[in-house]
Amino acid sequence: MNPPTNSEKLITQNVPQNEISSAELRADNSVWKVGSRWSYDGNANSCILDIFRKYHVVFVGHEHERFNQIREGDLITISSGMRVVALGRAMENPKPFAAVGVSFLKTDSTGVHPDDIGLACRINFQDLREQDILGCGRGAFTRLNDNADQCRKLYNDYQESKRNDEFSIKARSCTLLRNSSSPEDVLLKSQLIYRIPIFQRAYSWERKEVRRLLMDLLNAYEGRLGRAKREPMFIGTMQISALKTLDNERSISCHDIIDGQQRLTTLALILRALQLLGDQKHQVGDFDWITTAIGEQQGYLDAALCDPFPLDKTDYQNKYLENLKLIINQLQDDESLDTTEDFAAFYDYLTSRVFAVVIETRAGLSKTLQIFDSINTSGMDLNGGDVFKIRYYEYLREHEGCEEAIFKQIADLYTKIDRLNKKAGEDAIWMEGILDCLKWIICERLKLPYAVRELTGATFFDRLFDTILKVEAWEGFLYEKCTQLKLPVSLIEEVIDATSKWHHALPTLRPESMAMDNFIWWSRYGNYHHPLIINFLWRFRPSHEELEDFLIIVGKLLIVHSIRSQKKTYHGRNAMHSALGKICCDDINMNLLLSEIGTICSNEASSITERLTNDWLAGIPRAKNLVCRLVEFLEQLEVNNLSNDDLCKLLFSEQEIDIEHIEAANHKDGTLRQEIQDSWDQDLHGLGNLTILERDINRSISNDPYSSHKRERYLKSKFISVKAFAAANQAWTLEDAQKRKNILVSRLTEYLCGVPIENVLS
Repeated sequence: MNPPTNSEKLITQNVPQNEISSAELRADNSVWKVGSRWSYDGNANSCILDIFRKYHVVFVGHEHERFNQIREGDLITISSGMRVVALGRAMENPKPFAAVGVSFLKTDSTGVHPDDIGLACRINFQDLREQDILGCGRGAFTRLNDNADQCRKLYNDYQESKRNDEFSIKARSCTLLRNSSSPEDVLLKSQLIYRIPIFQRAYSWERKEVRRLLMDLLNAYEGRLGRAKREPMFIGTMQISALKTLDNERSISCHDIIDGQQRLTTLALILRALQLLGDQKHQVGDFDWITTAIGEQQGYLDAALCDPFPLDKTDYQNKYLENLKLIINQLQDDESLDTTEDFAAFYDYLTSRVFAVVIETRAGLSKTLQIFDSINTSGMDLNGGDVFKIRYYEYLREHEGCEEAIFKQIADLYTKIDRLNKKAGEDAIWMEGILDCLKWIICERLKLPYAVRELTGATFFDRLFDTILKVEAWEGFLYEKCTQLKLPVSLIEEVIDATSKWHHALPTLRPESMAMDNFIWWSRYGNYHHPLIINFLWRFRPSHEELEDFLIIVGKLLIVHSIRSQKKTYHGRNAMHSALGKICCDDINMNLLLSEIGTICSNEASSITERLTNDWLAGIPRAKNLVCRLVEFLEQLEVNNLSNDDLCKLLFSEQEIDIEHIEAANHKDGTLRQEIQDSWDQDLHGLGNLTILERDINRSISNDPYSSHKRERYLKSKFISVKAFAAANQAWTLEDAQKRKNILVSRLTEYLCGVPIENVLS
C-alpha cells in the first residue's frame, strides 16, 4: 500500500489554533524589519518595494542565519530608508527563494537578480497610510523591540479596519474623458489603469455584439431612428473594485474590472480605430490605461492598441485585432464619417456624451461577487465551479499569501478536466463532483460536524471560504478549526486524477463488481457513490483487484442500509459518514477498512433477516426493487454466462422492469380475491411472492392466475430466476411462496452480511 502523499497533510503542524494569517497578533509574535533598498549605500533609486508589494514576498541577500529566525505568524515591517512604510504577517517560515514559487517578470527584476536572493518569506502585504508611517534604524534585517507593540497594534488596527470597511458601494454616472456636469466623474485619468483581473474570462465579443454597440453609438451621434442629434447615450453599468496602488513612486493606481470588460475593451478598440482613421494622436494616448492579467491576452491587446501598424497584422486567434479591423471597416462605410474632422467629432461625442453608471465596490472579492451577481442580468453566468475558481483564488491570495500567478495553476485544473473529458469523449469529470469528494477530505481533517458534511461541495466551500476570510459566520464552521486549513492546488489535482482513474477502470470491472457499482447508485444512498469510490482511489491507490473488492463490500453496505429501513435515515447516513471518515483518515489501512465495513454488514444480519422475513416488502418501492434485482443478480453469478456490460444492461438499463406479484394482489376472479388476501395475509406482499419481470410481460398478464396464464409467460422471460421457479412450480401456492421466501432470505442474508441464516436465527 502506498504512503500518504504530501498534500494529504492539510493541517498546519505545530501551530496553535489561533496562529493564523488573519488573526490578531499576540505579544509573543516577534516583529522584524526588512529593508527594501537593494544597494549597499541605501539609495532611493534601488528600492524594490514594488516587488515586495506585487508578489507578497520579502527577502534579503545572504543573511540566511538571521532571516531564518522568522516564524510563521510573525510580523514583518518593511522600510524604505529610515521609515517603516508597509507591513505584513509571515504566511510561512522562510524558504530558499526558488522554493517560494515567485517568478519575476523581466520588468520587475531590474536591480535585483534572483540568484542574489537568499531566503524569502511570503507575507500579506499592507501599505501604511502616510500618517501611520514609523521611523526606524538602519539595517537590511533586524528584530524590532522598542516599538514592537506599536507595530502589532498597527497591524491589528489595519486588519480590523479592513473588515469594517469591507462592504461599501459608490455609484457615479461617468463619461470617458470629459464630463461638463461633473468634471471629476470621468474614467480616463492620468496615472489610472483599468485592469481585467486574472479570474475574469478572456475578451469574447463576436461581430454581432461589436456591430450592435457601434451602430447604437453612431445612431445616437447622428440622431437616427427619431433621436435628437448628439443626444447623450447610456451604455449600462460597469462594476469596478476600489482603487488599488500599483506603484507608489510613480503614483500609479488601478481599478479591477468586475463587470463591463467587454464594453470597455470594445470602446478602447473604437477609440483606437478613430485614432488611426483620424491620423492624429487623441488624448487617450498610448492606451496604457487598460490592461489584462489573463494569460496571453495582454500580448493580443497590445497588438491591437499599441502596435503602430495593427492593420498590417493578421492573427485569427487575436479577437481584439479582428474586432478592431471590423470597427474600422464599419466606420469607413458609415455615410456620416468622411473627413478627419468627422472622425474627430465622433471621438469628441464618444468621450463626452456617452455615459455609464460606474459602481465602485470596496469589498473583499467574495462580497464583490455577491454584488455582481445581484446586478448582473447578462454576461458571465457563475456556476458552482466558476465561483469556486474565484473564491479559491481569493483564499490562496488572502489566507495563504500566494502571488497573483497562482490563478494560472487554478485555471490549469479546469483545463485538465476539459482535456480529460475530451479524451474520454464525454463529460465524465466535473468540478462540482470534485468539490463534493474534496469536501469529505477537508471535513475529516478538520473534524467538522455532521450537518456540514451533508452540504453540497460547492456550498461547503463557499461557506468555508466565508469563514476563513471573515465574510460571514456559518453554523458548524468554527473559525479556529477552519483557519488551520492548508488547501494546496496539488490536492485538487490528485482528486481529479483519482476521478480519471475511476472512469478508466469502470469498463474493465468484472460482472460482480460492475453490478455492485450500479447497486450503489440504485440504493437509498446513491449520492455517496462518487465520494466513496473517488476518495478510496485517492487515499489508497489500490490495485484493480483491491478496487473491485471495495466496490463489492461497500455495495453490500449501501444495500443493507437501504433494506433495513423504509426511508433514508440518520442511522444510514451516519454509516456513510463513518465509512467516508475512515477512508479519508490517515490512521487506517485499506485491509482494516474493508474488514470494518464487513463487520458493519455482519452486525446488520438480524435486522436484514427480520425485514426480508416479516415485512410487507411490496409496499417499500426502493427495497423491493433492490431485493428482486439482487435475487436475479445472484442467479446470474452462479450461471456466469454474461459479460459485465450485459449483466448491467439486463438488471438496470436495457429495458423497463416491474416488480411482479406472482399470486396477484387483486385476483382477477373477484369471488376469490378476498379469500386469497385473507389466507395469504402479509405473504401476498412478501419476498416469496415477488419477482423481477419485464414490464411488457407483466402488463400483458395483468391479474391472471399463475397456472393458466402467468407461468407460460414467465418461462419466456430473460431472467433466469423467473424461469427457474416457473419451471419448478406447475402451480403456485402459499406454501410454495413461503418456501421460496425462506430460501431467498437465507441466500440474501449470507451474501450481504456474510452470516449463514442458522447463525442469525440461533
